[in-house]
Formats: sequence, C-alpha cells, structure tokens
Amino acid sequence: MPYATINPTGKLTNNAGKTLTAATLNINSNGSGTGTYVDNGTSAITSANVQQHLTTGRNWYISSPVTGSTAAALSSAGSVVYWGEPDGGWINVTSGTALNPLMGYIAVGTNATGVVTFSGTLNTGDQSITLSRTPNVNKSGFNLVGNPYPSYVNWESAAKTNIGSTIWYRTKNAGGNYVFDTFNGVGTNNNGTGAVSAMIPPMQAFWVRVNDGQSSGNLGFTNAMRAHETGTNKLKAPAANNTALQVLRLQVSNEGNTDEAILVFNENASNAIDTYDSPKMTNANIAVPEIYSVVGNEELVINGMNNFSPTTEIPVGFRTGQNNMFSIKATEISNFGAGTQVILKDNELMTEANLTDGNAYTFSSDAITTTNRFSVIFRSSSVATGVENNQSNDMSIVVFRNSNSQIVVNCNRNIMGKASISVYNAIGQKLTYKTINSTSTVLEQNYNAGVYFVSVVTNGKTITRKLIVD
Repeated sequence: MPYATINPTGKLTNNAGKTLTAATLNINSNGSGTGTYVDNGTSAITSANVQQHLTTGRNWYISSPVTGSTAAALSSAGSVVYWGEPDGGWINVTSGTALNPLMGYIAVGTNATGVVTFSGTLNTGDQSITLSRTPNVNKSGFNLVGNPYPSYVNWESAAKTNIGSTIWYRTKNAGGNYVFDTFNGVGTNNNGTGAVSAMIPPMQAFWVRVNDGQSSGNLGFTNAMRAHETGTNKLKAPAANNTALQVLRLQVSNEGNTDEAILVFNENASNAIDTYDSPKMTNANIAVPEIYSVVGNEELVINGMNNFSPTTEIPVGFRTGQNNMFSIKATEISNFGAGTQVILKDNELMTEANLTDGNAYTFSSDAITTTNRFSVIFRSSSVATGVENNQSNDMSIVVFRNSNSQIVVNCNRNIMGKASISVYNAIGQKLTYKTINSTSTVLEQNYNAGVYFVSVVTNGKTITRKLIVD
C-alpha cells in the first residue's frame, strides 16, 4: 500500500508472523493524544511521519521516534538544547542537526500550539546509549535520554549497566512552575495530573543517573519492552495501582504548588541507601515548597525501606524559599495494618498531628531548609500517643472575630523581641502581616466568611490558629 495512517490515540500492532508493507506510515497526534505502533512482526515501511502535539508557552522534554529527523522538526520552539553531562550545561542544537535515537532534548519556549512532525526511518530493534558521570560538574552523572520508539517502553525491563533504577520527568504544574515527577516502583504526583508509571510514553525525554563511583553506564531497550498503554497516550503516562506494597505519600502545599515524598516498605529493600531509593531532584524555585525524607545525608523523594517499628521516627525534610503558610497531608496510605496511625511530629512546636484520616497539618515557616523540624511515626491505635490535633492545646494565643468582623489576637504571654501576626486564607495566600508589641492586637481589615489561619511568631516560636468566619 502507498501509505498507512494511525489516528490520534489509535493503536496498531503488527503481530508476529505478519508483515506490514507501506511506502509511508503516518502516526498522527492532536490535543487528545498520539497514536502508537508496535511491530512484533515484519515491517516493510520506507519512511514514517510521526506527530506530537505541543502547546505554546512552555518547554517540552522530547525525543525522536525516527532516525533521520533533524532539530528543524521542532521549529515551533525558540531553541532546541540537550544536556552535556561532561560539561555540566545545556548545549544548543542547530536546525540541521540530526536528532539521535535515545537522546533527550528540550524544545525551549514553544511559540505555537499544534503538531510537530518527525520524518525518517522508524526506530525499531535494539537501541542503546552510553552515558557518562563526570566528577565535579553540575548535575554529575545525570543524563537526559528519551524513548526511541513510537510506542510506550517499559523502564523496569530496560537493560541498565551502572545506571540507577530511578527516572525523573521534568514537567509543568497547574501553577505554571516546573517540577519533577519521579518513578522507582511508585511515582510521585508533583505535576498534579497523575502519578507516573514504568511505562514511558513515545517521544518522552527523561533523566537517569550513572551510579556513584562509575565513570560511564549503558542504557538499552529492545522490541520486547514495547507496548501500547491505556489512556490518551499523552506525554507522561498515568500510574497503575500497586496493590502489594505499603505506601505512604506525603504532600506539602502552599498557594497553588505541591510537592511529594513517598515512603515505600518492601521486604527486598534495606533501610540504608540502595536501589529502592530515589534522590530528590530539587526544583530550585522559591515558589515551590519541597518535602523529602532523609537517610544519612541523602535527600530522598522515594525512600524504599524494609520495615518500620512503632518507636521509629523517620526524618522528613522541608524546604521553602519564601515566608508562607503551608500544609502537609497524607494523600495515600496503602496496605498498612488495621489501626495503624500515621503521625506527623513537629519538633519545633513540640506537637503531633494524626494524618491517618486525611487531615492536613497547617503551619507557617520562614525561608528555610530543615531536616530536623518534622518526622513521621507509625503507631498502632493501641499505643498511647498523646497526639494533638492541628490546633495546639497551648492557650497562650487566643484568636477570635469581634462584632465588627475584625480579627482579634490575644497573646497571654510577654511579647519579647520581634513578634508578628500573619493571616492566610484557605489556599495559603497571605492577606495580612503586622508586627506587634502588645499582648492584644486588633486587625482592622474586615474578613469575609471563610476559613483563615492566623500565625503568631513570638519568643522564637510560631503558633497557628484556625479561624472560621461565617
């Protein structure tokens, strides 16, 4: 036949023992998704045109599913770059430069919404790439690679020599900030559109890392690792539910941005650093708070552990680049025994919060990176805990609304040093800030009906009260 076409979100499999003959194979894409092709049989295809739908005003991490296409295919981007690990920096790609299979690229600053088309010979068969780890450079050992096929490919089946078991996706969240999604047995959900899985979408670029102590590594894929995936075949696949592992997913939020850390208990993992752990890739953005667990000096976004005990405190790190109101909650608690309680301990305020029922712990913080303020404890309901709810039992701070709909803050202790009051709405936006030197303060702004959090900083302590105005 002169040509064959796979429509957007369509799936075509050439089964073993069969032959698909076409002068041209077109794999199309639109805003709903991209077609995929798996050739388990024999493909007699002269050339292919593979589309990927991109939207304007952002960067896209992308790879080529064909051999012979050039960077000119990404003409809607302001520029095209790849990561030069030996130099620790981005390298520009000219429009006539061939895009290498298995290399990852960034289409920087796309200026039009629509499809880009990769034209050439469809990638199939064994694909491999040699990667490097150069000492004393930025992002030592991190390499940006990409799915070489016009189908999904299974990361967990990939051949890895001196390569870690983690992949990192860079993506844009609903708040317009770039964040990392991480996969290593389970996936983080920092972009807010669904946790990622082992199935890497076609034309998706992602980060991997050569192991510490190694100067090089190799990554390889084969046809047997390819598959179609359910859903719409957009960049970044949704995660399948993992029903066997004990998983705790912690999420920190401020006004419009979230970040996650995951604790996973696996009988094959150790409680030390091993292949079941994924280092934290910082977003380096003051607007995006970050949460992670800590093992030794290592920050982990996914912490694979062998077991836990009711007396074990697992350190939880927190980082923010700006003063704000934040909340921490457990968005997933899976496969723990009946009666298990997940306790978040605030070592600064000496309070504990039970996250088991989906309650969020709300707190204020200055710009800080700390690994000793918070910790997680798993307790049986039969263990006496002394757990407090999100509101401290310390009644030295009293907050109420007066008859003029103004907030009144009474501090029944001496005001010492620099003290302040901040008021936040339910989504963490700061509405009011006022320095104080009196034990009683009236905030003269009128507050409409809603939920507010009043944070008082005094005597080196921060105390937060929740106030409902009706």
